[in-house]
Amino acid sequence: MNSFVTPLLNTAFPNYLSVLGGRHKIRFDEITLIEGQRNYTLFKCIDATQILTSKSLSWYQKCLPPYLFRVHKSYFVNLTFIVAFDGETIQLANGQRVVVSRRRRSAVRRLVRLS
Repeated sequence: MNSFVTPLLNTAFPNYLSVLGGRHKIRFDEITLIEGQRNYTLFKCIDATQILTSKSLSWYQKCLPPYLFRVHKSYFVNLTFIVAFDGETIQLANGQRVVVSRRRRSAVRRLVRLS
């Protein structure tokens, strides 16, 4: 686990998110990527599970812990799963690459540098 995320993991957030009317609980520490798709949100987990919900990304934003960081208007990434950042894209532990918006690059660069 990246050392810069450890203080963020100790915050007072529940450790899961209840989705699909409570039928599924997704542990925050298993989420690698959250992708907004207009009025839907796709949760991608480290075990390759994907769950599509009918709520927007902005609806979920207020209940996410700080280590799920918004890197683009359409993406949140779990900072613990970042393995590389080339200045424009992040590579996650599962091999997925995510584009970082121009406005968020400096914040991502600072976070990655701390690790």
